[in-house]
Amino acid sequence: PYIGPTSMDAEMAFIMCSMAQVRPGQLVFDPYMGTGSIGVAVAHYGAFMAGADIDVRVVRNGRGGKDILTNFNHYKSTGRLAGLITADLNHHPFRQGLEEIFHSIIGDPPYGVRA
Repeated sequence: PYIGPTSMDAEMAFIMCSMAQVRPGQLVFDPYMGTGSIGVAVAHYGAFMAGADIDVRVVRNGRGGKDILTNFNHYKSTGRLAGLITADLNHHPFRQGLEEIFHSIIGDPPYGVRA
């Protein structure tokens, strides 16, 4: 799998999905997608994942020949990945007045020296 220096532990991602009451068929958004740890947990619950990251290298290229799709392929959940965008969520890309498109927003904001 694709793991970076700030990848979240799988257990924590599952706990966050449980707290958000993620259910099959829902659409969940991770504004700080990174390596996709939360996304894989969301897919495990049967929901669809949309994600964003400010770093285009993370979204498009990954590291060492592996990227976010590598993780979804590894866990046989590629069909649960609704989409990825490169965006700075200080200025989100969603149009004004757009409401209730996501059932949950689950994120692990970047912090510390590794981010």
